[in-house]
Amino acid sequence: MYKPLGFDGVQFHDDDVVPDLDRQSAAQVAQKAGKVSAVLSNQGLTPEFVAPRLWFAEQTVDGGYTFK
Repeated sequence: MYKPLGFDGVQFHDDDVVPDLDRQSAAQVAQKAGKVSAVLSNQGLTPEFVAPRLWFAEQTVDGGYTFK
């Protein structure tokens, strides 16, 4: 529905695309994010992510998202 309404992008919160992000392996995150990326790409939409949880998630305690 976004494109017909004139939007070129979709805004997501940090864990909207991959729920329970902290409990997923790197492969699971990549797979789930890839599916959403394909849907957006097929519709000509660009994702934007806001409100990253850099201040409390174990993977981002040092600032950037990393997998252990």
